[in-house]
Amino acid sequence: MASAGPSGIDSISKFPRTKHLFAVGKGVSRDDLLMDKGEENLFYTDPKTPDSRVVSIEEKIDGANLGISIAKDYRLLCQNRSHYVTSVTHKQFSPLDSWVQDHSAELFEILEPERHILFGEWVYAKHSIHYNQLPSYFIAFDLYDRKERRFYSRRERNKVLNQTTIPCVPLIQEQPLANQKDILNLLKAQQSQYYPGPIEGVYLRIDEDSPFSNPAKILKLKDSGIHFNSLRGKVVREEFLTGIEEQWTRQAFTKNVVRF
Repeated sequence: MASAGPSGIDSISKFPRTKHLFAVGKGVSRDDLLMDKGEENLFYTDPKTPDSRVVSIEEKIDGANLGISIAKDYRLLCQNRSHYVTSVTHKQFSPLDSWVQDHSAELFEILEPERHILFGEWVYAKHSIHYNQLPSYFIAFDLYDRKERRFYSRRERNKVLNQTTIPCVPLIQEQPLANQKDILNLLKAQQSQYYPGPIEGVYLRIDEDSPFSNPAKILKLKDSGIHFNSLRGKVVREEFLTGIEEQWTRQAFTKNVVRF
């Protein structure tokens, strides 16, 4: 069962707010973080050049941010942003303790106490999208190493999660990006894996072990054995308004659906 965690919030390593590469229409509020042009351009290369870096493009899932870690005394802790949560914290977390108990053996296998935090979307409650084809109420998207103060690369994250039954956010594709148009075309065409409709947005990653577009290009990896994320950003479709955490609570509570 999930524990309420230690007192105070200083022990919580909050998931950092992810910047938008650019605003799609009015899809970014004044409270959102927006990259400047220099930051955004780091994601773009000429796909025709041999050294074009490939960007991993994942489906952005619409839920509540949840981090799972193990305390020094081997309690499993669940955090939502800046506070710990359990099944009694809020209606949307009501099945959380049961989910944690069902996956406790796997979590103890992959997480080192006081070091790793597995972040993901908790999608029991509908926010702006009614998912009806979910693999689980928790979908992982990042693995944080407190010791290194960095996030694992997508490949390293998947290597860890492949030892478990915990699902990970879907990879849409890996490709070099030339400009905003490449992303906008993807947003327009891509359907969600978890309901019959458009994705909320995309999450873009460049990792230390991201490949190049030219197979002949040899990427010299460091010898540490673990590779980390280098750059990250997101782009959200205009119709999926920001500030969802405040907005969805004012609508009727609706459960999303896990496929069996």
